[in-house]
Amino acid sequence: MTTEDALNEIMALVAARNKALQLLDVKEAANVLAVSQSTIRRMISLQKIAHVQVEGAVRLDMADLKEYVKRNKSRVHEVWR
Repeated sequence: MTTEDALNEIMALVAARNKALQLLDVKEAANVLAVSQSTIRRMISLQKIAHVQVEGAVRLDMADLKEYVKRNKSRVHEVWR
């Protein structure tokens, strides 16, 4: 394998990883959850939702937002049949 082939393989792996990791800013995360940006910031400060800081910018992973929704989805009980 040449150095160029190895570099291309590494770049392909990085590109695949970046597709799997979808980072959103606070505004985008608020749109996904249909809440305000201040609600997202409050959820972060209360440690209700995971986030990362990239050079001071807050980012949220789409996978974490999906997990949050899954954890907090209410269960509907059939009372009447």
